[in-house]
Amino acid sequence: MVTARDGSAQLAAGADQLATAIDGVTGPLLNALDSGQLSSVGSQASELRASIVALEDRIPQPAQASAGIAVQQVIDILGRSSDPIVQQAITALTPFTAQEVVSDTEALRAEIVRLQGDARALEYELNDPSSPLQSGLAMLQGGGLAAEVGELQSGVNELNSGAATLHSGLIQLTDGSFQLSDGAGQLSSGMVELQSGSHELADALAQGAQEVPSWNDQQRTATADTLSTPVALQQNTNNEASTFGTGFAPFFLSLALFVGGIITWMLLTPLQSRPTVSGLGLYRTVLASYWPALLVGVLQVIVMYTVVHFGVGLDVKHVAGTILFLMLVSATYLAMIQAFNAVFGVAVGRVVTLAFLMLQLVSAGGIYPVPTTAKPFQYIHPFDPMTYTVNGLRQLTVADQIDSRLWIAIAVLTGILLGSLTASALSVRRNRRYTMERLYPPIEV
Repeated sequence: MVTARDGSAQLAAGADQLATAIDGVTGPLLNALDSGQLSSVGSQASELRASIVALEDRIPQPAQASAGIAVQQVIDILGRSSDPIVQQAITALTPFTAQEVVSDTEALRAEIVRLQGDARALEYELNDPSSPLQSGLAMLQGGGLAAEVGELQSGVNELNSGAATLHSGLIQLTDGSFQLSDGAGQLSSGMVELQSGSHELADALAQGAQEVPSWNDQQRTATADTLSTPVALQQNTNNEASTFGTGFAPFFLSLALFVGGIITWMLLTPLQSRPTVSGLGLYRTVLASYWPALLVGVLQVIVMYTVVHFGVGLDVKHVAGTILFLMLVSATYLAMIQAFNAVFGVAVGRVVTLAFLMLQLVSAGGIYPVPTTAKPFQYIHPFDPMTYTVNGLRQLTVADQIDSRLWIAIAVLTGILLGSLTASALSVRRNRRYTMERLYPPIEV
């Protein structure tokens, strides 16, 4: 490709030179043919011969050479003087001597005579229809030669442009061949890598083919079933509640017992004055007011369970355990409310009790799952007494197998019961001393 490119450059240069030469030759010829000057060549030759004859007539005859002789005589006379100025005049007149004038005139006349002969011959050739020159002029004037010269000129120009185009195309083709060569080298190296990779793939496929198990019809059917249904839904329900109300029962039973405790202590005195001032023991003083409320709470449990079982249709898994746990819940709530009234006073204690009830309702997890509640209630949830009453009742109402959540609930409620009784007992010591605030409380209910 490089050799072809260099050769095309030489070809383009030669074609350009050829076109320049042809244009230089054919241009004037075509201009003469187009202008019609060849048709008047004969008359122009006659005019040329006449002009040469007229020129000959204007040349001085030999008789007029006497001026040259006179000049020569003057030069001879002046030559006798040694004056520098005379010598300069002699030098200036010397070219006009008679010999030189005559010789130059004769030479010019001879040349004109020769030109007359040539002009006469040319006039004859141009005016004679049978002469070769006239035949050539007739051929030129005929038009065929002009067309052929024009075709020659256009053909040479096309050759020149074609050679230039060929050279330009070969340059691009040579550059492309270099790129093709580089790409072929890269392709060759890539083919080597492809060959090695194909060998590795073939080896791996051969090993994989050896590891493919040979299954029977039963195994293929089982595999097809597995692929068609890769996931099977298996739903297991533990401790299923038969009705919607059964799932809500632990929460509402706890709420009912807490409200019952509030009403009970509205009817009964949290700490009776007679045992308080009589000097009995602290716990005896608390129990003197507590056991009537506990008796009312046990009656509430019996009545409430009877209504929800026979009237509403609540069917629990563990009847005896449910009743006993409800009695523990009632006892714990009564002790807590008694402690609130004993510590804060009856008026303020009731307000604290209602606020504590609201806090228990939203953080016990009896209605909504605890993770769906607000963050503060999630933090309070482990410390809410109603949390453990709900957990314990769920175990006893719907659980087939009792787990540790029931025992944790019993332990927590027992601890709250004892702690509440202790708080009430400590407030008894304070209440044995009468003050003006106790005699005339700012808030009285």
